[in-house]
Amino acid sequence: MTEELKRLLSCLGKLDPEKQRIVLLAYYSGWSREQLSTKLDIPVNTIKTWLRRSLLEIPRVYGTLIRWDECRDVWTTPRMR
Repeated sequence: MTEELKRLLSCLGKLDPEKQRIVLLAYYSGWSREQLSTKLDIPVNTIKTWLRRSLLEIPRVYGTLIRWDECRDVWTTPRMR
């Protein structure tokens, strides 16, 4: 596991478990908002709001420890298992 991925997972750990799941499914697994809505039985607009708020919350909690432009590299690299 890379240091970037460790930092990202640490940041995600501060989110509510349901929001953590949604963020990981959306950005790591590549699920669309519509797929999330259908699979989780949550309205699309709620999914959209939760994703946005979650992505705004993480940098606020960690300050300069992590920036989302750094995290994008983690989402776009091949999956690490």
